[in-house]
Amino acid sequence: MYYIDLEKMCEYFISGKVEIEDILNKCKLDYFRIVKSIKKYCINNGILIDDNLLYRLEIPIRRMYNLLLSGMSYKEIAERYHCSAPTIERRLKEYCELNGLDLPKNSNSHYKIELPMEEIYELKKQGMTYKEISEMYDCSIPTVISKLKEYCDLNDLDFPKKPNWPDKIDLPMKEIYNLRLKGMSYDKIEKQYGCSTCTVINKLKEYCDLNDLDFPENPNRRDKVELPMEEIYELKKQGMTYEEISKKYNCSPSTVVCKLKEYCDLNGLDFPENPNRRDKVELPMEEIYELKKQGMTYEEISKKYNCSPSTVIHKLKEYCDLNSLDLPKKPNRRDKVELPMEEVFNLRLKGMSYEKLAKQYGCGFRTIRNKLVKYEDERNKYLEMLLYDFNQVIDGILNKELRYFYGDCQKERHAEDYSFVKNNKNT
Repeated sequence: MYYIDLEKMCEYFISGKVEIEDILNKCKLDYFRIVKSIKKYCINNGILIDDNLLYRLEIPIRRMYNLLLSGMSYKEIAERYHCSAPTIERRLKEYCELNGLDLPKNSNSHYKIELPMEEIYELKKQGMTYKEISEMYDCSIPTVISKLKEYCDLNDLDFPKKPNWPDKIDLPMKEIYNLRLKGMSYDKIEKQYGCSTCTVINKLKEYCDLNDLDFPENPNRRDKVELPMEEIYELKKQGMTYEEISKKYNCSPSTVVCKLKEYCDLNGLDFPENPNRRDKVELPMEEIYELKKQGMTYEEISKKYNCSPSTVIHKLKEYCDLNSLDLPKKPNRRDKVELPMEEVFNLRLKGMSYEKLAKQYGCGFRTIRNKLVKYEDERNKYLEMLLYDFNQVIDGILNKELRYFYGDCQKERHAEDYSFVKNNKNT
């Protein structure tokens, strides 16, 4: 197993140091993955994918098209370009549609094989499997199926269907029916007669339909269980759980529930609901509220007061509602992480990925990303403020200079006018 630096690979390709074929031969990567990586690299780095670059990227797919024209199969092409045959087929279809080309039909090897189809048809009718026939005639199963379908179509014959295995099995259905009436399970019948449960059920349904008999349903085991329901009802009202009752009377909790519901319905009684255990727990809620505000987690509080986190949450919500308080929110762990953001920002500008930054600073990928977004927002605001101050200063300087400039021009204009008048008087 070797590591491939995709960024370096893309850089080498764009600079012309390597071609796609070189990468395929050396690294044995999926061709379409290489193309996707290069295009993504170009987009991320603002590199224009011009006609020359696109031509170089599509050299292998043009070769694939030529190989298909020469009679090579999709599987063989896929092995050469390190991807799957369906992918090659799909991508070549897209390529042909985009470039207005006809997709050449792949030569079907089924037609090259000659088989005694009449003989195969008879063998198939007798119940021989496709696998047995393919091994007998040294060809693939799809070849047998394809050629058998053609043979049946040409000779107007019914295609021999796979025989139903349950039809081949003979079972003493009267005996099984009686065993089933006595309550024997399908599992036991299956073991006794060496067949599957589905076969027993299907054959039993057929037997019942043919003989106009009712299909023997599964007896409900709960009906066989007798329990002192009045006593159980009182125990349940006192707060005993279904599990405790079931252990006491040696039955399942679901049996207790069902029988208790029946008892309540028959006697017009309210079904005893499970008491909420949280209501029984008493906690110093004011103290817990302060601990939660200080940043303690629900798990830590639950361990301290020997109860479940859900009980703490439930009781804290009730306390806040009663006292018109805001539920203390969970502090964001990212805010606790301190990073040299200027350094992180500069590394990101140089092209370091979020994953590498996260490993370098020992925090999560999202922490880096969110902190960088905040840092960039704050930095942009700071730059906007600086720019605003700078513009204000520039405006002030320009206004001052313009005022002096226009003032000097005006003085000159007055001096000229004055001299002009003075000169006229002399003349």
